[in-house]
Amino acid sequence: MRTEPFVAATRGRGVRLVRDGLVVAQVACALMLLIGAGLLLAMAFSGVALFLAAVGIYGVLAYMVAQRTKEIGIRVALGSGADRIFKLILREGLTILALGLALGIAGAYALRRFIENQLYEVQPMDPVVLVTVCGMLGLVALVACLIPAHRASRVDPIVALRRE
Repeated sequence: MRTEPFVAATRGRGVRLVRDGLVVAQVACALMLLIGAGLLLAMAFSGVALFLAAVGIYGVLAYMVAQRTKEIGIRVALGSGADRIFKLILREGLTILALGLALGIAGAYALRRFIENQLYEVQPMDPVVLVTVCGMLGLVALVACLIPAHRASRVDPIVALRRE
């Protein structure tokens, strides 16, 4: 006598599929919850990492502007406009960003064999993923660069030259 691989068992209000004594629907739900929790945890950690990257870029540029306040004051006193100071600081921040992205892509390329088994349905050097990540980091870094550049463009030359 041949038995069916799945047997419908009715208990209470619902119908459950049972195979080898395991409730298939419950196992599937538990697996989906575990996958969802892992995805949520990965998204939370990536959000924290993105926030820390933005704070780090902002901190470096803010420190750089603070160290160069006297120089920026002299530039403004000699006739440099606020837009030129803004562009100067923004260019320096974006240069740091470009260097960081280049080093990050080179590091990902160098370590692709080691991270390959950690990736699920994604190639280590997938161009869509690389462009998306670089674009997201670039956007966050641009916003982090705008604040110190704006502050540097508003430096009063008299206050800056008296400060030190």
